[in-house]
Parts: sequence; C-alpha cells; structure tokens
Amino acid sequence: MVGRAVYRIVAVGKNRGKTRVGTELAARLTRMGYRVAAVKHAHRGVDLADKDSYRYMEAGVDQVVVSSQGVTAVITKALIDDLANITALLDPRYFIVLVEGFKESKVGKRIVVAADPGELEELRCSPDDTVAVVSDNDDVLSEAGRRGCRAYRFSQIEDLAKAVADDAYAWAQSLLPGLDCARCGVANCRMFAHSVLRGERSIGDCPVYADFRLVLDGDVVPLNPYVKNVFMKTIQALIETLKGVKRYPERVEIQFKRWPGDEARASSGSSRE
Repeated sequence: MVGRAVYRIVAVGKNRGKTRVGTELAARLTRMGYRVAAVKHAHRGVDLADKDSYRYMEAGVDQVVVSSQGVTAVITKALIDDLANITALLDPRYFIVLVEGFKESKVGKRIVVAADPGELEELRCSPDDTVAVVSDNDDVLSEAGRRGCRAYRFSQIEDLAKAVADDAYAWAQSLLPGLDCARCGVANCRMFAHSVLRGERSIGDCPVYADFRLVLDGDVVPLNPYVKNVFMKTIQALIETLKGVKRYPERVEIQFKRWPGDEARASSGSSRE
C-alpha cells in the first residue's frame, strides 16, 4: 500500500456487482464517520456534462477545474493509468480510498467480487492481498474460506465495512511512528490514527512521519512509509538506551564517512552495491 488505505474492488468480468459493493461500502463507511474517496476506471471514456469547459482543453490547456454549487471536478488531458499517481491527486485528508477496477494494479488491497470458484483461482486470491471476497455463490464462499480469505454475501456489506475500517485503522497505525510524543497535539498515535480515518488530519500531519529521509552519498533514497517507520522506530529505540540525551530531538543526523567493513571488502576484491 501507499500512504493511504486503498481497496480495489475487482472482478474477472462485467456484471459481477462491483459498483454495488463500492457504493454500499462507501455509504456505510461514511455513516460510521469516516471520510472516503472513490476512484473508478472508466474503460469507455468520460462523458463531460459541461461541454464548454472542454473547449479550454481543445485550446491547449492540460488541466481544467470545473466548480459549481456543491461539486468541483478536475479534468486532466493526460492519460494517467497508474493508480499510485491517480490517488496522489486526491486530497490528503481522504485516507480510505475505494477503487472500482484497476485489476492489474499492485496498489492497496483487493475486494474480489466473484460469481464462481474458478474466478478466485484466476485472480489468485490469498489473504496477503485480498481483504475480502463478496459473492452469493455458496461454492465461492467455501473456496474463499479454504484460501484463508474473509467472505461476505451482498447482504453483509455492513460487516464488510467494519472489516475494512479495522484494516484501514491498522494500516494508519502502522504508518505512524508509535512514539506517542504528542508533538502533533494529540495524546497518542492511536487517537491520531482515528482522526486520520475521520479526515480531520492526514498522515503527513505527523511531524515525525514527515521529516525522515535517507541520503546515501548525497542521493535521496525513496522509501515507502512502512520502511520509513522501521528506520524511525529502530533509531528511536537506540536513542532511548542512551543516557543524558533528549528523548524526542527535533533533528537527528547519523553520518558514516566509511561503511564498517569496507577495508575488508576492498582487500578481497568485492564491492558494495
């Protein structure tokens, strides 16, 4: 996953009920007090209701924002078929994102809507990347259980919403440093995670989360939020073993002029990648 809780609602074909699952799930999560965004993969293109706005794109403008009472739409000319880049366009206060389609994407977890057991095999369903299987077919539900995946009927979307909310909360917590430092103005990281799901804060509002960078020989190494927090928690644990140092410093720098063992590797003819 990226720095959001992304759930792709996928199926092997049409008319499986993806939109029904997505809209009902969104309605229930919203009623639970969570802020939800949605992304839909429209294979047949987008019908622009405001034709006059499209004239700006015909004139050479790459991006147009259309604003009217209660609705604002962003229209981009460029093809963006990468789900990570699409979710980056969303307001950061939307942590839970429901995606209809993007079956081949690796972003987030899947909610698989299936009509027969063979579709679970075709989609290679496993609990590692599939948060739930939805179907009214008893054989599908049985096969999902055999694979270790949670299974729900269409009448059980309420239960699915609770499972998604629990999964999103666990993911939000995993992205936070777990220091309970209160530098963000919230008592602890658990309360902060709840506020993220409600859209009151974004993960980037955590002052610790936002500051970490790994730089090797002047090059910034891209790290996903989980790896960042592994570094942060490890460094924090080491700092806490030291006497006479500030527990929550504003800035930490660790520098190596030479990596331990370089001399031995150089003498043996090997090189560090």
